[in-house]
Amino acid sequence: MQKKFTSTFILFSIALAGIIFVVKNQKNKLNSLPQKPNVVIVIVDDLNDWVSFLNKNTQAKTPYLDKIAKESLIFDYAYAPATLCNPSRTSIMTGKSPSSTGIYNNFRIGHNLLTHLGLKSLPELFKENKYNVYGAGKIFHASHYNDGFWDEYEKWVKPIEPEKDIKKNQFPYGVINYDESLMSDSKVLKSVENSLENKIQEPFFLTVGYSHPHFPWFSPQRFFDMYPLESIEVEELDLDDEKDMPRSGYNLRPGNQKILKNIIKQGNLEEITQAYLASISYVDEKIGLLFEALKQTPYYENTIFIFFSDHGFHLGSKNTFQKNTLWEDATHIPFLIHIPKESKIFNQHYPKTVNLIDIFPTLVDLCDLRGAASDLDGESLVNIIKDIDHKRNKASITTQGLKNHAIRKGDWKYIRYADAKEELYNIKKDPDEKTNLAQIAKYSSIKNDLAKELPKKNAKAITWFYEGMVKIPGKNRIKEFWIDETEVTNLKFRKFFQKTKYRTEAESKEINGSLVFNPNKIDDSEEFFNFWDFTQNINWHNLGDHDRNITQHAFYPVVHVTLEDAMNYCNYYKKRLATKSEWRLAASIDPNKIYAKGRWQANIFQGIFPSHDNAEDGFAGTAPVKSYKANKYGVYDMAGNVWEWTLGSDGKGYIMGGSFLCGDHCRGFDPQRSIEVDPQTSSDHIGFRCVKN
Repeated sequence: MQKKFTSTFILFSIALAGIIFVVKNQKNKLNSLPQKPNVVIVIVDDLNDWVSFLNKNTQAKTPYLDKIAKESLIFDYAYAPATLCNPSRTSIMTGKSPSSTGIYNNFRIGHNLLTHLGLKSLPELFKENKYNVYGAGKIFHASHYNDGFWDEYEKWVKPIEPEKDIKKNQFPYGVINYDESLMSDSKVLKSVENSLENKIQEPFFLTVGYSHPHFPWFSPQRFFDMYPLESIEVEELDLDDEKDMPRSGYNLRPGNQKILKNIIKQGNLEEITQAYLASISYVDEKIGLLFEALKQTPYYENTIFIFFSDHGFHLGSKNTFQKNTLWEDATHIPFLIHIPKESKIFNQHYPKTVNLIDIFPTLVDLCDLRGAASDLDGESLVNIIKDIDHKRNKASITTQGLKNHAIRKGDWKYIRYADAKEELYNIKKDPDEKTNLAQIAKYSSIKNDLAKELPKKNAKAITWFYEGMVKIPGKNRIKEFWIDETEVTNLKFRKFFQKTKYRTEAESKEINGSLVFNPNKIDDSEEFFNFWDFTQNINWHNLGDHDRNITQHAFYPVVHVTLEDAMNYCNYYKKRLATKSEWRLAASIDPNKIYAKGRWQANIFQGIFPSHDNAEDGFAGTAPVKSYKANKYGVYDMAGNVWEWTLGSDGKGYIMGGSFLCGDHCRGFDPQRSIEVDPQTSSDHIGFRCVKN
């Protein structure tokens, strides 16, 4: 049987209290551009250099992009900052390389994480400069929409796969068997066309992300018809190519190799190549239609249009498949800039290496943006726009994982891996990177010169377990730590259960139940400890009459967990519970007041406790996480919603923060207060969050 609570258990609630570097006037700003030009950026996913205007693969048909290219500056040797979606896109959108940020892998990039890494994204910078900021589709990775980035955003929708039997280990591709308008990129295009026609306001910054040709490679039949299967040419597989290669390069792509082996075994590389080409032509049309829609608007002449891919893709070259490598097919990408009033750059090819990380400082110059960081890793391309013969001498750096870098400069490509193994290629003479020259003495001086371009800094990796966490700076004797930005939700706890089959203490045979608040039990509001009933069969996923449907409450805090339950969850994810001191620090900066600007700022009790909750804030019980404003650290719900388990220096469990039952009777929230509670206690208003150093 659960122990009863003392009156102090519900006596407290929270009162939510509420580098800029000024860029000097840009000397490189083009005189012919208006004061505040609009900007449209189009990002495609996993598109290598198979576009007609680069003439790399003569099979590819991209008529729409070819038409845009004739009115644009074309960068023949453009490279991605990384060959994985998240690090590449984050670098492009922040102007900082993976080696500067430590973002090398695919995990959610949130507004709070960027802020606490000292990074400012392009949409944030444009918003600060009084632009209207719009987004649609896949822009950042994983969590494609993030609070704080956009004024309006059309969320990315996962592509629909046709209803067909996809065999195990078979790569997904084929012709769609449903209406084309239901495809994710078609929806994105429709949304952007509607915005351009009806609601977009100048000056604007619009970012559009198309998911094709990222697999699954399903496209309408008409795009497959452009590439008869009998005419498809595939990449040559050459096992001899590996003889002069360090294993380090191939070790970057272990999963890719398994896919390639299955493709070779099934003998369908021609079909897969056809599907990739069809996906290219499909997204080519969507880019072209967007460009034509822009041309029909009255603000076209005042709009900069930029197109690029986040990284390349192997389809058998270098005996690999997909991406993740530092070889040309994964690093070299299409990139063009169209500025209507700069006709001198139309159909011009720039023959020297550039990197997509150069986009950020270029837009700072073109749009005279104030507030950008002073230490961006890219170099503005404005001098090239002004003069196509500009003698640029900056190397392009592509990073794939900690201390794995490719340097591209002039005719040469130099790769150094984390284990110090090397590759060197003359790309002009050896575009397919067949002959590794790194160990040949006569090329030592070239190799050594290129090695000087390697990043001086290799930031420690920000790994997956920081997803959804906020960094709290150290203070006094408390060291810097990361804390979950919200309470652990039912959805996250359910994933934990699915992986571990963990049973909470409330589900055990010995206890088999938890405490549930019962406002009708007694009338004497001074006897708070009597307001909970121990109820059998109640646990985190069987909530009884209160919040009955766990599926509909996926984003609500998990409750009915004991101290041990919370610790076991955190330990599984290599995290831990906060100490009381850490929790106080994370909660010490709070937004405004409990009631401010016409709305409640925390989920607490409104009305006559305990019998009548007016629910003026919209919630009579727990609220979904992020229902209220975060504090200045970016942490949510540190006042109200649920109490949270923490650990004292004595090793005992304490709850902090206040819950949805705290109201006027609680006399406000004090982050310094904590309540010792029996560690086996679980109830409908106790949850938790984790921290990590």
